[in-house]
Amino acid sequence: MVMNRRGFQGVAVGWLAAALAGCGTLMYPERRGQARTGGIDWTVAGMDAIGLVLFFIPGLIAFAVDYHNGTLFLPEGSTSASGRRTLRTVKLSSHPSPEEIAAAVSSATGMPVALKEGAFITRRMETLEEFWSTEQSLIAKYSFQGALLRCQSPE
Repeated sequence: MVMNRRGFQGVAVGWLAAALAGCGTLMYPERRGQARTGGIDWTVAGMDAIGLVLFFIPGLIAFAVDYHNGTLFLPEGSTSASGRRTLRTVKLSSHPSPEEIAAAVSSATGMPVALKEGAFITRRMETLEEFWSTEQSLIAKYSFQGALLRCQSPE
């Protein structure tokens, strides 16, 4: 296949645009602007490294963009070995309203939280150890297709 000049320019612009976006920036937009204090997310680093090996300049740009945006790093409280976050108990009244839940989580995490009716599911847990099995059962039951909101607290 012979590529003309216009086709080559289109491919070059496409690769440059993808590199400028950075893998982590595309995969984890919620991490943009986070502190660069967490551990390195080796999934993002690996994808950037593949770009570095195959196409040096775009890979280098992807690393730079992900580093600058903070998306190359795991959020605080995450662990790279297990992939699980550090959890913290938040005490609530026996029948909290969505506003009370949002205020308590926001206070515990230091991050703004807004719960919109119909966009979340609550489950009562007696212990914090129940979280992982509850999370998995909710994912299996409701199949959020990656849209399950996960809150985590900075420690």
